[in-house]
Amino acid sequence: MKYLFYVLIVATCLFSCSKSTPTPPPVTPPEQDSLLNSYSVYYPQGRVKFIQHFFYDSVRQLAGIRAYKYDSSVSLPKTDSFYVIITTSSLSVPPVSYDFINFNPSITEHHLLLYDNQNRMTLDSMVSTTGPDHYDLHASYDGYGNSIFEWFNSNVMNQIDTMYITNENISNEIIYDHDNFYWWRLTTPGTRNSPLYKEQFAKSLGCLLYVKGLGDYRSKNLPSQMQDTVVGYGARNYHYAWTTDVAGRVVEGTAANNDGQVQEMHSFIYNH
Repeated sequence: MKYLFYVLIVATCLFSCSKSTPTPPPVTPPEQDSLLNSYSVYYPQGRVKFIQHFFYDSVRQLAGIRAYKYDSSVSLPKTDSFYVIITTSSLSVPPVSYDFINFNPSITEHHLLLYDNQNRMTLDSMVSTTGPDHYDLHASYDGYGNSIFEWFNSNVMNQIDTMYITNENISNEIIYDHDNFYWWRLTTPGTRNSPLYKEQFAKSLGCLLYVKGLGDYRSKNLPSQMQDTVVGYGARNYHYAWTTDVAGRVVEGTAANNDGQVQEMHSFIYNH
């Protein structure tokens, strides 16, 4: 799938017993001065909600993500959850491994990560698993930061995911699989900074978390518009609107289709 704590400072100036000045308004911190506690997105048409909780180490680096999926579209609502535990060998290098722990069904995977000389992930290798499938994920990059992810299942490539980066945002994504399935996403970034974006983390692991469905940790800005095109199903358009709090942090957002029907509901909750 990248924080300083949010501190609210109230200053009071007293000049004398007979005269004082009013207390000035609170100083609102910059947007990046908050650790994100959780992020969720709800799809009302499918009645499915995804929630991610974030855990940090002693130096406020992302150390773990716990994700939940709630599906109420069936007669008996289902809850799936899993951990993504990130491990670092030192403060100066990106994570060298992560563990994926799924609870329904029970599966534990251990992955090793390799990087190029720019600390961009080049290999996600599943070295052990209690599940039935084994896969490796290879990543390559061109001179513009665009990335190609190739999925190998038991040494057979079954999917290619290409992401094009423009001004630190994923602007286009194209997916092919072995069944000739084709999917294309065109994104227009907005002016709001994404709470999920942290520069070093974005460039090292942002695309990996994106292709694994944990959210867009690669893009610097939240989207203003998006178009998804799937072969045989046509295009779907989304228009985004974001809401901020008094500190300027994005706290909510919606995505509506061309008919004005809300398709996505986003929520960001901060520690302070």
